[in-house]
Amino acid sequence: MSIPDSDEQLLNTLANARILFTPFVFSENTFPECEFEHPLAVRELIGPYRLNTAFYDVNFQQVHSPVEPGRYGAIVEICTDTGLLQKRYITLYKQPHEIDWRKVELPLSIAEMPAGLGLSPVVVQEQMGWMADLFKRALIKHLASDEESAAFLAELSETELGSRRATCARFGFTVPGAWWDNLRARTDNLYRPQYLSWLPDGYDANPAKRWPLIIFLHGAGERGNDVAMVSKNGLAKNVAVHNNLPAIVIAPQCPAREWWLPSALNRMLDEVMLKYRVDPDRVCLTGLSMGGFGTWAWSMANPERFAALVPVCGGGDPDGAKRLKGLPIWAFHGGQDEVVPLRASECMVEAVWSTGGNARFTIYPDTGHDSWTAAYSEPELCPWLFAQRRQKEKLKTES
Repeated sequence: MSIPDSDEQLLNTLANARILFTPFVFSENTFPECEFEHPLAVRELIGPYRLNTAFYDVNFQQVHSPVEPGRYGAIVEICTDTGLLQKRYITLYKQPHEIDWRKVELPLSIAEMPAGLGLSPVVVQEQMGWMADLFKRALIKHLASDEESAAFLAELSETELGSRRATCARFGFTVPGAWWDNLRARTDNLYRPQYLSWLPDGYDANPAKRWPLIIFLHGAGERGNDVAMVSKNGLAKNVAVHNNLPAIVIAPQCPAREWWLPSALNRMLDEVMLKYRVDPDRVCLTGLSMGGFGTWAWSMANPERFAALVPVCGGGDPDGAKRLKGLPIWAFHGGQDEVVPLRASECMVEAVWSTGGNARFTIYPDTGHDSWTAAYSEPELCPWLFAQRRQKEKLKTES
């Protein structure tokens, strides 16, 4: 780990230093300890430090010991002698009982063993016991050392029978959901997004005119403390190169290691509405990848604020789609996307359709993760977007 030459680079480097709980999934009646994965490298980076941790139960109450099984949230403060540097927000999961993994038999089908391993099915059949032990050890290690395992188990423990939330909204990575948004709003741990803004030609000509607003949420690669990064991809890139949109465009930046939080974005939108002459009935939301997830999440939390949605290669909680019944949506995804599978968008669009909602869905069959280049170049997109108006009463009724 090299030493950064500026405070901004230091914070970005620190944000990428992983904090480990040992373990993330536990059964004891005390919370596990936490430490950086590479503490010596962090000490070289920031000097002597301490980690102050506060734990919260599923009901958002601060607790000092894990009494009940289920979800717990840890807010970890990284502090030095000069003050607080950063906070981390980490999910833990307490299982009801200690598991004796020696007595657990894992299902293992020879027919499902991939041929790419280069193993003879006959040999695997003979060595089935050893194969099961190998996978069992890998599972135990993963549960102990991986935060996403704890977050996924927490989601499953809170998922009702027949829900599509855990199966459709999780695709190999964990999306912090409404629980963390609620906890951080209650504990005043929301970030304040910085943002880029572009005003349309003629904005100053008529002081009485109110304009449409387009909010663009970037993907995971543009997170950090350098707001100029926001214009690297998608709509913000197009507007930065040539702004010909008859609308105000706002592109916030999500901090490093963070996710799009509806509560934080609502605060930003309130500020934007006061600062600029925005038509409140023509606020449109779009985003790509992580920003696509953010588009679905924010709109489901506050559908009454938006006139239209354009989520690109994102996904979300299909059980919340009923709140979007009165909201025009045009979703995009690449058929060959290996980062966010096509099924992520399909689940959301199908859920909207199942409630009688208004969703268009464009799939680019031969396109990978970068479906945003084609999506934001669609000739019909802007005319469609600017034709939408907020349907306040209908959304209020559906919510």
